[in-house]
Amino acid sequence: MAGLVSGAMLYETEGARLPRAGIAGLVVRPLPQALGLALVLLAYRYLPLRQVRWSDALAGALVVSALFAASQLLFRSYVALFGSRFQEVYGPLGSVAALLVWAYITAAIFLFGAEFSAARGRDRTGPVWVEHTPVVKKTDKLLR
Repeated sequence: MAGLVSGAMLYETEGARLPRAGIAGLVVRPLPQALGLALVLLAYRYLPLRQVRWSDALAGALVVSALFAASQLLFRSYVALFGSRFQEVYGPLGSVAALLVWAYITAAIFLFGAEFSAARGRDRTGPVWVEHTPVVKKTDKLLR
């Protein structure tokens, strides 16, 4: 999620200076999205407590990348149309309220992609239960 957000911020803040035409534009423009895709792919591959196939993690990361790009466009147009309402309702904290809404949307997309990736893996292999070994504390031995 941080990669997607940082990629979007890089894209927005550096957008005026990035080349728009030619081969340089074709190479530089998709870099923020590719960085976000790579970070989400690694998160979906290595953070779960079970083995995740690369294909499952990639499918979830592609879904997140597409949904994130669409949500950027929709949220940008929403703020352009109704951004003044945030200022009217929340006053000087309107930007903070908009940022919290954006963080909520981004987190929901990230979790949806994780569930999509997990469901894709469960469809192929069936449910996998992770058994945790209980940790015996010193106080448990003293109580017996």
